[in-house]
Amino acid sequence: MVVVISLAILLNSNLRFAVASSPASSGPVINVSIRDDFFDPSSITFGSPNTTSGAFATVVWTNDGGTTHTVTSGNGTTGTPDGLFDSGDLAPGHTFTLQVNQTMYNRIMAKYPDGTVPYFCKIHYASGMVGEMTVTTTQVPEFPSILILPLFIIATLAAIFVLKKKRGI
Repeated sequence: MVVVISLAILLNSNLRFAVASSPASSGPVINVSIRDDFFDPSSITFGSPNTTSGAFATVVWTNDGGTTHTVTSGNGTTGTPDGLFDSGDLAPGHTFTLQVNQTMYNRIMAKYPDGTVPYFCKIHYASGMVGEMTVTTTQVPEFPSILILPLFIIATLAAIFVLKKKRGI
């Protein structure tokens, strides 16, 4: 009986852990609105990937402006792309989605060791239509699986101790 209760507690706590971590497994979705001559917000930041799924974040830029725009990584002062990403022309109402995964993270860090990627609109960069995306290097902690058995043993022993104490043994 004690072992079954301990096992149920252990399984239940693992189930809660799995459910709690499932939304993070695909990473957050960050929405950026493209307006006429600016990005809103102009600066976004997100963390390193969930080490199980490898997902950092999905960034979705939506052209909410009245004219065509682009989302292009690189130097917005000179209008020079760096090749990390480029949406191409986005007509009003269209979106550009960038999945930042381990491969993209490695490419970002190779070009921008601080994790901050500048981007701009190729059509309107001269008027200051620029933004930046920062990927931090903070790892998402995982529950160490090596602790499952010791925790199970401790929970079992604690349950036995409580039952013996209640029965006066």
